[in-house]
Amino acid sequence: MTIIAWSAAILIVALSFVDGDINAAVRGSEAPLRAFMANWTDLVRIQWYIVPAGLLILIAGVADWGAPDSGARRVWSNLYAQAVFVFVAVGGALLTTNVFKIIFGRARPVLFDNFGHLHLQPFTLAYDFASFPSGHSTTAAAVTVILMTWMPRFRWLFLAAGLFMAASRVAADAHYPSDIVGGFTVGFLFALTLARWLAQREVAFRMESGQLFPVPRFHRAG
Repeated sequence: MTIIAWSAAILIVALSFVDGDINAAVRGSEAPLRAFMANWTDLVRIQWYIVPAGLLILIAGVADWGAPDSGARRVWSNLYAQAVFVFVAVGGALLTTNVFKIIFGRARPVLFDNFGHLHLQPFTLAYDFASFPSGHSTTAAAVTVILMTWMPRFRWLFLAAGLFMAASRVAADAHYPSDIVGGFTVGFLFALTLARWLAQREVAFRMESGQLFPVPRFHRAG
């Protein structure tokens, strides 16, 4: 995780020198891929994940889980634990990103002609000065970690899809590339840290020796 964090920091610094040029090239592109990505960017809005998780928490909270050793109780227990994990992972990661947004106050690409791509206006709540890190990318990363823990066989596919959705924010001209890396890193590390923290306490997950990702308790051991 330390390697991920330092690598991301170096990449953010490197991209900050070329953010403006990359966005200008994307903005001037008429490639179908750009339009496709821009149209799908809202798929990583937080409400698509927080609301279902919250509803499942409420339903599980009032449901009859059955006898202590019953299969139904195990199902409800796993559903409740994973719903709480999703709610906290996505919501907590985005809250962390929003704190960074306020601290940095980076101008969004829409203000490029006025301020350039490195203008900071710290401790402002204005939307146009909330470019770094990207909130959508944070959500994409948190959801990526969730899916990677649930279905480890498809981890690389989920990672590629998550990065694609995060990059869609550049296609939509809403963020710079370094914003994407920053947001994705926050979401990825927050969700992964939470999962590992829960696993160490044998809640919702369990740890396996030498593995970065914990294993959900609904997966059979071995």
